Amino acid sequence: MTSSFEFGAGKTQDQWSALIRPFRVLVVEGRPFEWISHLFLKSDSFYVLGALCLTMNKRLLFYPGLIARTPQWYVIRSKLSKMEEGCFIDHLTLEANLGSLHVTMLDLNSRKSGSIRKFKTKRPAEGLTYFFGFSLRSERDLELSPQEIQFLFSSSKPDCERRARIITDNARASLSQVLKLPFTVTKSPDRFLHFDFLVDVQNRNSLKSIVPAPTAAPTGPPALKEIVSTPQSIETQMYPVKLPLLERTLWIVASVRNGELSEKAVFSFPL
Repeated sequence: MTSSFEFGAGKTQDQWSALIRPFRVLVVEGRPFEWISHLFLKSDSFYVLGALCLTMNKRLLFYPGLIARTPQWYVIRSKLSKMEEGCFIDHLTLEANLGSLHVTMLDLNSRKSGSIRKFKTKRPAEGLTYFFGFSLRSERDLELSPQEIQFLFSSSKPDCERRARIITDNARASLSQVLKLPFTVTKSPDRFLHFDFLVDVQNRNSLKSIVPAPTAAPTGPPALKEIVSTPQSIETQMYPVKLPLLERTLWIVASVRNGELSEKAVFSFPL
């Protein structure tokens, strides 16, 4: 069966795409979601930033749209920590009380291999929780958005029909939001994209009044190849994403920053 978007190009059958992985959880593992929301970037083309999901117990999950989901490092404070070898990132989970998060890893056979330890989140302002930071050398390190996704599964005919109904119902109820980037770093090796994800229980109209701006962007080695010049942030754009059933707002703050990442992607947590 298929599902389509009003933008993008071509088709994908990649069952490990960030667009499809939440639906695999639904039909293969039998774990339902309250809702699924697809996040896209628009710059020189359409890209998949990731899929945002709310579990039945109100946990917030993010499936990143990285083409290569095997970053070697992640940053906590200014310390670079090595990820477990032979595994890749599946999703990040923010607990319902917003007090802690963890990252679920899969092995090369797509089986759960554990997680980066659960740790406490940071509150940069009243009612505002920092989820995680996500740095990219270029938006081209994200999946290109297809116009159509195809779900593939093999089983008995009644079971296939049951799974198809589940996917159809959830696909119809899923949300999509396109974040239009006013900048690009596709031709700038000395600059990188950074995204800060924050959950706002006060549903502010903007985060501009919060000084200093909450961020976990890397500022030097080893996440960057060398120390960056000042000011580090060149351009910034804020995107509010409503979280149905939670009465909260997810703020995604995109920025272009000076510096060259030491690898294609780095996740960061300002604890």
